[in-house]
Amino acid sequence: MVEIQFLLVKPAPGTESRRARELRNSAARSHAARITHNRARQKKRDVHEGEVEEGETFDCSCCHRVSPITTTDSNALSRWIETHGGGAISRRSFVRDPDHNAVSHRRFSLAGGAQDQNFLGMIVGQGKQDPFASYEGSQLPCRMLEVLEHAYEVVWPKMVQAEDKQLAATKKSWRQAAVQYPFLFHCQVMGAAGAALSLCQDEGVAKYLSLKRLEHQMTAIKLIREELQLINSGLSEPSDELVMAILNLVTSSGDVNESPGEEVHPKSPLAQAQPVGRVKLNDTHLQAVHMLIRRKGGLQGLSSYALAYMIEVVDIYVAALRTSRPLYPWIHGPQDLVAKGKWTPDQHAEGLSKVLGSGLAVLAAIDIRVHRLYLEACNITIALDQYHRGAEGRPSLADLVDARNKTQHGFSSLTPAEETDTGAFEVLYEICRLAGLIFCEMVILPLPYNSGVKPRLSRQLRITLETPSLRPFWKSTSYGELVMWVVFMGTIGATFTKSRAWYLQQLRGLVDDRQLDWDGFKRLMERFLWWDFVFEVPAARMWREMNATKL
Repeated sequence: MVEIQFLLVKPAPGTESRRARELRNSAARSHAARITHNRARQKKRDVHEGEVEEGETFDCSCCHRVSPITTTDSNALSRWIETHGGGAISRRSFVRDPDHNAVSHRRFSLAGGAQDQNFLGMIVGQGKQDPFASYEGSQLPCRMLEVLEHAYEVVWPKMVQAEDKQLAATKKSWRQAAVQYPFLFHCQVMGAAGAALSLCQDEGVAKYLSLKRLEHQMTAIKLIREELQLINSGLSEPSDELVMAILNLVTSSGDVNESPGEEVHPKSPLAQAQPVGRVKLNDTHLQAVHMLIRRKGGLQGLSSYALAYMIEVVDIYVAALRTSRPLYPWIHGPQDLVAKGKWTPDQHAEGLSKVLGSGLAVLAAIDIRVHRLYLEACNITIALDQYHRGAEGRPSLADLVDARNKTQHGFSSLTPAEETDTGAFEVLYEICRLAGLIFCEMVILPLPYNSGVKPRLSRQLRITLETPSLRPFWKSTSYGELVMWVVFMGTIGATFTKSRAWYLQQLRGLVDDRQLDWDGFKRLMERFLWWDFVFEVPAARMWREMNATKL
């Protein structure tokens, strides 16, 4: 091996000027600085490559719970940079030797022109990481890059119901905004980690995602505060990107809602349709979003349709979680799937439509708007059943989500009856409103049990059912069956609560008065709002408990 030595020739004393001596010393210091800098950069590169090597065993598929309905979407999270021993060359198949600054081959030897060509292609890097460090995401670990890609391609598009071309443009705008606005990039990484964490079942991966989410959350909050200071000082105006960044903080920075060991009822396919309900929302950040939107003149002041739709979806979720009214009106018009040609009911759906909702005509005398919303819920349930069966002519999940968002917005927008309104029809309206919200929470917009929505609604419903002015309607010919269905909904909502025994006692009395067996009881409930897939299990459990109490 040829050894090269650099010798500095020092002139004889007295022959070198002071200026020349200063230049020589400066050159020596520069040379030493370059050597030190190169060593530090090489050390940093080795650490980064070690992190990539450590991530080889990271399997993104453990970050999600695969359901039979959403398998296609969930599998996208499993995409990962795999190592193929002896096969295709991966990015980790070669690194630079820190001692000789040369390419060292770890797992394979190159032989043949085809492999040489592949190897030359891999020198530049064929992965999704930016080799030129042009923006904040250039140094993102490979595992987090895949989680972020999954959010771009799968998670966030669920929040935006748009045509393919419009959705492609939206995805492109998300990526461009991440390059232009560092605060949004860190919020996106935090949001992607939060979405993966909410589905994660592996303890080690969950710990990694939690740390990364917290790291990017702290950086994002720091940058957002700087941006807000510019706005408050009048040097800047609120941008769509800032609203989007804080919206990510709202939906992804909270603790994950966990389900209890035993489920109240089977999960509706719509439970995984949009990811917002899996995380506890942050009130402070939510108020900041509303403040910025007001400053921009409402949802119409946003230049991005996708952002406006996402805000409306979050608004609907917040209203459902808190049993409050939405802040923003529904601006997307009617969502009739049949009229739009997005759903063709099959023979089974036609038969179901003749039974489901056949007892709802009595609602027209109570409140026209409530009656219309119940009929919308019937149509969504029938369409959801056809989708769940996988029958021909079924609507897409995206179209179902559009329709359910509109109906959920309508139910949440119903004005609660005042406590002073104790009139019979006012109380009937209130129990129908609360029972409709419980049905929505079970079928149309399912939320984690730990959100506390079902117990809260069943508690409010019990208070209303105990109103003295309602008692004559319990055994009424016109309204008795409706009251029985309402009590049935409250019984399911009160699962795992102290009110469960009270509901079972009331329902037992109503069943005995009509001398119903199991089949008769089920046929009666199907005349209002019911779906076998969700209601069969909790109803059977409830029936066994009632019979055990009677004995």
